[in-house]
Amino acid sequence: MKDPVTLPSSKVTVDRPVIIRHLLSDSVSTVMSLNYRYKLSFSAMLWYLASVVYIILQTDPFNRSHLTQDMLIPNTELKLQIEEFVRSQQSRKRSAAVSEIGEADGADDMAE
Repeated sequence: MKDPVTLPSSKVTVDRPVIIRHLLSDSVSTVMSLNYRYKLSFSAMLWYLASVVYIILQTDPFNRSHLTQDMLIPNTELKLQIEEFVRSQQSRKRSAAVSEIGEADGADDMAE
């Protein structure tokens, strides 16, 4: 998770790309099911998607309440914690790599 957002009605925190993918797929899958059910033409499906379904059927996956991308609440505190954790892990890995290199050089010196 790199960009956490909180869903306004369910208060669940998810990664922004994941919820955006859900919102987009929810709308498209509904249009495709309408096409199957009512045999709509492709242009009719696109018109329907643009005018009605895209707005109405974007929902919170946890409680199915209305949800759009602009309603997502950035979780800046969690984002800062994630960034700090990533930095600390990278620093720890660098330190471990440097100490392994130093130990390898020291082992060569002792063998001589």
